[in-house]
Amino acid sequence: MVSFGLSNCFWDKPVKTTSPIRLIVLRSFFTSACFLLLAVLIENRVVKLPFHQLIFLKEIYYFDVIKAIALCFVNFWGLFFFLKSMQHADSRVSISIGSAGTLIFILIGVVFYNERPTHTSYVYMVVFTIGWWFIENLSKEVWKLKWSRGVSFALLCMVFWRSAAFFPMAIGNVGVLYFSLILELTVFITSFFLLMIEDRTFIPHLPVQDLFKHKYNIFALVLFGFMGVLFLNMAMVGTSLYSFAIIGMLQPLTSIIVGSFIFRTQLTFYQKIGIGILLFGMAVQMVIN
Repeated sequence: MVSFGLSNCFWDKPVKTTSPIRLIVLRSFFTSACFLLLAVLIENRVVKLPFHQLIFLKEIYYFDVIKAIALCFVNFWGLFFFLKSMQHADSRVSISIGSAGTLIFILIGVVFYNERPTHTSYVYMVVFTIGWWFIENLSKEVWKLKWSRGVSFALLCMVFWRSAAFFPMAIGNVGVLYFSLILELTVFITSFFLLMIEDRTFIPHLPVQDLFKHKYNIFALVLFGFMGVLFLNMAMVGTSLYSFAIIGMLQPLTSIIVGSFIFRTQLTFYQKIGIGILLFGMAVQMVIN
């Protein structure tokens, strides 16, 4: 979640001047290459990593791969609408709304995974809601929510990103490593296809110039994106969706804190209180559980 929170901050600058699809093509191409390289090294026993669930290529069934691709395709639109939202709204609005949806995660856990949050869990939800209220209380763009393209895209992002709650079903069949590779390859192929539709003359003008123009941002997106996807899928194997949803609040928290340094925005006194409440609540929840 910290990796994704850092990654969110580095989308903001390039997405203002470059097509989101071109950025997704660049980021997913390099992250796919990283996972492919890692898969080759592990298949050949060159490196060993403590995966919770490591499945080798010869043990994977094609039908399970198809189901994983379908799930990853749905999840792709979360990233797409997140970047579209950042084009039309303040990045704080996109991050806050797009990273929300904790209740959706918990409901999916109850319905599909037979999870049962305790009464204490609901107390934590109230605490976290209060914390977010302090953080966003003075952010007029978030609370007024004047209906706009940015807000609409952020809401769509929130819905499509919640499809990650079904990742454990696919990871159980193809393993952490190959699911991560399938996810990034699906994002790359889908975004590449959309780029062809967006600009039919793009072939002699591949996003190479965008790579050099935003090289530091792209590098950060690839690094933190790779780490985020890998650790996300490792964590989802043995973590309840309720706990995952709570820990997931680290993502927007990281974005807000790091973003205040990158964009040089001053955190207010109330926002600092809200951050403290969230961090304290997460710490207590993790210790008790």
